[in-house]
Formats: sequence, structure tokens, C-alpha cells
Amino acid sequence: MKKHFTPKKILQVTNRLPYPLNDGGNIGIYYITKMLAQKGNEVHLLSLNTKKHYHSPKPLESMAKVYTVDIDTTVTGWGVLTGFFYEIPYNIRRFESAEFRNQLINLVKTEDFDIIQLEGVYLALYLEDIRKHCDSKVVLRAHNVENQIWGRLAAQNSNLLKKAYYRHLSKGIEQFEAKNAPKFDGIIPVTEVDAQYFKRHAPQTPLKSVPAGIDFSVYPLPNTAPKSQTLCMLGSLEWQPNVEAVYWMVEEVMPLLLKKKPEVSLHIAGKNPPQSLLDLKAEGMVMHGMVDSAQEFLNTYDILIVPLFSGSGMRLKIVEAMAYGKCIITTSIGVEGIFCEPNKDILIADTVEDMVDMIVRVLEDDELKKNIQQNARIFVEQKYDWEVLIEEFLSFYDSLK
Repeated sequence: MKKHFTPKKILQVTNRLPYPLNDGGNIGIYYITKMLAQKGNEVHLLSLNTKKHYHSPKPLESMAKVYTVDIDTTVTGWGVLTGFFYEIPYNIRRFESAEFRNQLINLVKTEDFDIIQLEGVYLALYLEDIRKHCDSKVVLRAHNVENQIWGRLAAQNSNLLKKAYYRHLSKGIEQFEAKNAPKFDGIIPVTEVDAQYFKRHAPQTPLKSVPAGIDFSVYPLPNTAPKSQTLCMLGSLEWQPNVEAVYWMVEEVMPLLLKKKPEVSLHIAGKNPPQSLLDLKAEGMVMHGMVDSAQEFLNTYDILIVPLFSGSGMRLKIVEAMAYGKCIITTSIGVEGIFCEPNKDILIADTVEDMVDMIVRVLEDDELKKNIQQNARIFVEQKYDWEVLIEEFLSFYDSLK
């Protein structure tokens, strides 16, 4: 039975403009905006427009009333160094803007919002300003547990200086999360794993986990066969967990794999790769950098590899690829928060040897690969349809009294 919700006036606040749709963070926020608008809500979007990800807001203006404030969040050596002497970690302070604060205060004073949704815990920087100037319900959309990303990077890193810095960052961000989580009227984590974390820090705060989803109108199954004996990796190459995944795959896995399958090639794509990755040369590897179409890239190559050992939240790129009917090999952390069935909907390999063996197995077993592809699409159709998920948001908003 279809639910009916009273239309609301909603302000989404983001630390960058959620466009173009070239990484999981942008995609996750964009579709919340789109689906809220499609359900008849009046959506306003206030975004920091960062120098690194600068974009015109025009593509979003058909869905929401958009306000942007320019900011330069470039990481500097001085910022990293002085970050040790501040209570709020440098990674968070980079998003501090007096102009943005003034724009936000002006909006909440002049517009009567039912819901103000902060897209990420870093935006709790502005929570007190909202509280001072309006009585709207303020919701945190927790796309991940930020401190966990840096804690896992510290555990994986062999560079002692980086390890120490990542540990310091993880501790500071956790303190910020723990201090601010109870101040929200509600929290919507993206996975149940993350929900348990926020329940510990904000046990009295209403909470409901809702994953990011798929708009199936824009995810058609491919009608051409991919190139045989090919692997691919796709993800933002400015995100450190993805960078580390590339090095692991290229330096650890590919040399062993090529001894067993010398004809295999690995194709890597993603936005803003660091120069070190662009300069990386290895047998069997092709670095594509930014590609015009993620769909075309995924459809061109046979097996998607997502070897993540750090990060948090939900990897929306995996769910997207499943919607395209891809056979995916990932790690336990890569599939964290996506409750699919290993060896049915997806394949898991956590060590170099297991990854090599799993790739060889799929390359030699067409029936296994086809079954994974078919089951992947069925799984996301059943669990990740935005038409259904957006009603979880609306129902949660209604529950906040």
C-alpha cells in the first residue's frame, strides 16, 4: 500500500555541491534531493562550492532552490602541522566559512523549514548557529563514520609519520562526532553497522539507518559483451582508501595473477588521481584517469575489483555496479553495510592469494560469473530502490516531534 506524506519544506546542507555524479558521495546526496523533490517536497540546497570540486549549480536547479558559497578547502602543509594544536581537527576546520555561516543563518531566519538535514557530521560546525535562529528539526545524514576511515588507514599504513597523523586525526574526529551526535534531533546513518556506532554516542537520539539507493530508470543492463580477460577498478582517486586499493592491486596482486593469466589486463579509472598514480607503470595495468561515463567504462570491462581495506559507510559504487549486472570481487570491508550474500550476489577475497585465486576462478568459470551478474541485479532491485527508500526518510521526519 502506497504511503502518503504531507509535503515538507526541507533544507539540505552540504560541504560540496553534489554534482557531477562522479563519486559515491555526490551520487548519494543528489538522489536524496531528487527523490525528495519528486515526492512533492519543497527542497532548498545550501552547498559549499569548493575550489577542488567547483561546479555550476544549474544542473540541480530543476530539483531544488540552490545557494552556493565558494570556498578553498585545499589541504596545506601548514594546516596539517597546526592541526595538532586545535581541538577541532584540520579535516573539519577546512569547511569553516564566515560567508557560509551568514548565508545559513539568513536562510533559517527567513525560511520556515520543517527539516534541516546536514549531509555529513563535519557540518555540525554550524549546528549551534541553526539552533540560535530557528526551531526546525535538524537531522544528520551520516554517510559514514568519519573517524573509522582514518583509523583503518592508520592500521594499514607502514609509514610511521602517516600512521601517527592518521591516528591523531581519527581520535580528534571521533571526539567531534561523539560531542555533536547527541545535539541532533535525529540521525539517519547509511548502514546498520554505522547506526550501532551512533547509538553508543547518542543513545537518546532518534535514529534510523537507510542505505543509499538506485534510481533504476537510469541504470539499464548492458546490451554488449565486455572485453574478455579484463579487470577494472573505478572510484574517486582523491580518496585515500581507493588510492591504497590501487597500489595493493597493482603491486601485490597483479604480479602473481599475471604468472597464472598473462593475458589479463587491469583498467583503472577515477577522478583526480594523484601524480604518483599517473606515474605508476606496471605490467598489465592501464591508467585511464577520469572517464566521461562510468557506465560505459563498467560495461567495457569484464570483472570489477574493489579491494578496500579502509573506509566506512556504504560503497555506493558497488551497489551501482550491481545494478549494471557486474560480477564484483571485493573485500569484507568493501562490502560492509551491503547485506548481500557472498558467492551468490558478490565475491569476497581478503588476501592477495585469495584475490588471485578468485579472479582466476571467475575467468575460468563463465557459469559462476553469469550467476553472480544476474543475482547482483536482482539483489539491488529488491533492496535499494530509491522510490522505496525515500519514504523511509519521510517516515522518519514525521516521527520527529
